[in-house]
Amino acid sequence: MTETTKAEVADSIGHKILRSLSWCVVRVPRSRVRAFAPVLLFALFLIFFFGLTFALHLNGSAALPTDPGAIDELRARIFWGASFAALGVVTAWSLAVAGATMTTYLAPRAVGLMVIVTVVAAFALGMSMTYVGSAAQTLLFKLQQATNIQITGLTACMNVVAASSIVLFAVCCVALGSMPQRPLTATDLRQRIFDLRVLLFSSAALLVTGVAEIFFLFDWPRHVAALAADPLSTLAPTISKLAGALYTFLLAVFYVPVALVHERWRLDLQNQLGVGNESFDSDAWEKKTGLATTAANSFSEIAALVSPLLTAIGVPFLEIHSK
Repeated sequence: MTETTKAEVADSIGHKILRSLSWCVVRVPRSRVRAFAPVLLFALFLIFFFGLTFALHLNGSAALPTDPGAIDELRARIFWGASFAALGVVTAWSLAVAGATMTTYLAPRAVGLMVIVTVVAAFALGMSMTYVGSAAQTLLFKLQQATNIQITGLTACMNVVAASSIVLFAVCCVALGSMPQRPLTATDLRQRIFDLRVLLFSSAALLVTGVAEIFFLFDWPRHVAALAADPLSTLAPTISKLAGALYTFLLAVFYVPVALVHERWRLDLQNQLGVGNESFDSDAWEKKTGLATTAANSFSEIAALVSPLLTAIGVPFLEIHSK
């Protein structure tokens, strides 16, 4: 066996392993593994949540506080802990969706290259997402000192992982918007449109939970006695709204061009079938192939696109203070 053949075999095996791992969570039709996917995700949530509970010092045997101020701080701590745990679970799901999409629409060698590019880009983006800005960074350091919790380390790690999902989302959109080598059929296009919608809603869920986590993190200092009077403790609404606007912009920039490409492909297929065929019924063809655009689909896609911004606007209205 030549070196080239060995490399091709190794590359093929690696591609199959990566694809199998991704499909275990997302797209294994008629498989027992698919039935266990919710169990695996719930187990991941429990591990992440209890690990976070330990990190937040909520597992002690001491009695719950009775002072209203201490209760408010505990509630704020739990709100952030729950949002952080939810972000971890949704991020794992988004990575699985992205992995399944990449291994389906990219060549094996391209998948390996994209993984390397994603790791490098995600690390750089994740570090830049670690709440760049002197005011925000100062507030996090003050909160870390007041609570004795390694908040900056936890958020930095999560930002790198979340940034990986964002970079992979962009890569998957490029893959889904690239014309395949073989002639495109209506079935192929329907599958691509479906995969793009799954990718959109998974990414929207990731960014919505990300916005919530950012808000609850920066709202936490407002409930800490030592930081309640600090002018920086009111940054949460501003930072979360900026994040929501940025995330909505990213979703639109990545998703809309690919959706337009898919619409152009649909029209091309329809026109090809209608050439020289006067009896061709375009409406019946769209319904038969599942390519008809419905108002419900359009509304849900628009809602998904603006969901991070709507979350950023709505989450500050949640009341944590006890009455």
